[in-house]
Amino acid sequence: GHLLRPPPPPPPRGPPPPPPPPLTFDAPMAFRWTKDFDENGILYFLGTNGGIKSWRNPQSLGKVRLFSSPVGFGKLEDLVGNQVVNLRTTNEPDSFFGVDLISRKIVLEGYCLRNRNSTSHVVMTWELQASNDDQVWITLDARDFALPGRSDGHRLRQGGATAYYEIIRRPEQEQVGYRLFRVIQRGKNSSGSFNLVLSGIEFYGLAVEGSFP
Repeated sequence: GHLLRPPPPPPPRGPPPPPPPPLTFDAPMAFRWTKDFDENGILYFLGTNGGIKSWRNPQSLGKVRLFSSPVGFGKLEDLVGNQVVNLRTTNEPDSFFGVDLISRKIVLEGYCLRNRNSTSHVVMTWELQASNDDQVWITLDARDFALPGRSDGHRLRQGGATAYYEIIRRPEQEQVGYRLFRVIQRGKNSSGSFNLVLSGIEFYGLAVEGSFP
């Protein structure tokens, strides 16, 4: 009978690909805004495993941790979701929503906010703050649309509206990477209460530390 040939040996396995070089200030990964809540955002990148998988909520994937003052309605995970929802804090001064990037740090260059599908209780005055220890918070951006004559330029006044806010860094300010970010409401919303109402947030800037995605 015929002799059975032995199967060919498997091809030699080369060494595994080297890990990507660590992110640094000199070699960051850039996330640039082109339109509100686009596919260039950091939270979108984390929710799609670097753009290669279908989007999932980055909180449910364990990529971020969320924190806030007491929540009055909605699910905190919707802060980093992709739907227009009704998420609000209780009626307390200085209410806030925050995102912890855990082991990652970014130099924030801008952020997007999304309003719920309503024209009431719109956030009018807030600060975007950053921290690395949850103790010392640095205000990177402050907006006050409650001032006389300012509300007309407030792009979040419509239901489901979105807006991008650029972080203006003075030339003498050094770049600092942060892992914790929060939006804290200063003053009352458009309906005269202290409930902070948001339906989404996204970050843009330079990833300078940690594993992305």
